[in-house]
Amino acid sequence: MPTVALAQFFDTQFSVGSAPAAGYQLFTYVVGTSTKQATYTDSTGNSANENPIVLDSEGRCDLWLLTSANYKFRLCLPTESDPPTSSVKDWNGVGWASPTFEDLTVTDDVTVGGDLTVTGTATITSIVIGDWIYIKQPDQTATITTGTAKVSLPAMPACTILAVRAGLVTASSSGIPTFDINDDGVSIFDTAKLTIDANESTSLTAAASPTILNPTVASGSLLTIDIDVAGTGAKGWVILLNVRLT
Repeated sequence: MPTVALAQFFDTQFSVGSAPAAGYQLFTYVVGTSTKQATYTDSTGNSANENPIVLDSEGRCDLWLLTSANYKFRLCLPTESDPPTSSVKDWNGVGWASPTFEDLTVTDDVTVGGDLTVTGTATITSIVIGDWIYIKQPDQTATITTGTAKVSLPAMPACTILAVRAGLVTASSSGIPTFDINDDGVSIFDTAKLTIDANESTSLTAAASPTILNPTVASGSLLTIDIDVAGTGAKGWVILLNVRLT
């Protein structure tokens, strides 16, 4: 079953001058050619239109297009032969395959299943890429202590760590809580690890931002969380990893 989308002519009514193109024939071809290409009667893609499509008394038809292809349309007189020797009007390049937009404003979420290539300038005001993994201290009321492998995440999926952040339920009154994340025993960080400043509850406001040196996690890896510095009176740590599965 093919994947189809509604034609750009949302109402799909054709006219000649001010009158509906009642009974006219609509031929649909592979873009730029005279090879016929199917269109469909609804969003399921199960039922193909006749080609040519004979428009109804209002010059209308149900017109769903392959999302993987572009089309050439030829609107012809009811008496025109097949293949047509002339047309009332032609449209070339109709369709959804590899569309090109001069300006595009997106107000909702965008999911890109493949590569996204930008040849001009892209201005992005807010973007979140990947999935967030949330890890927390089991007892959020307990004062944190230093130590290795405070939490272990075995059998990780293959992924790339895009960003990290940490938080505390109760801030440290002095000292800077410092967290390390290890992939099979090797820190993912360069010299700057994940820290939360004294009297702060989040790493987002830390004076020093973490630098991820080793972001690639192989399938089956073991991630562990170390606490190198506990600070004073800090409680309830949480770690968030933003990962993109590979």
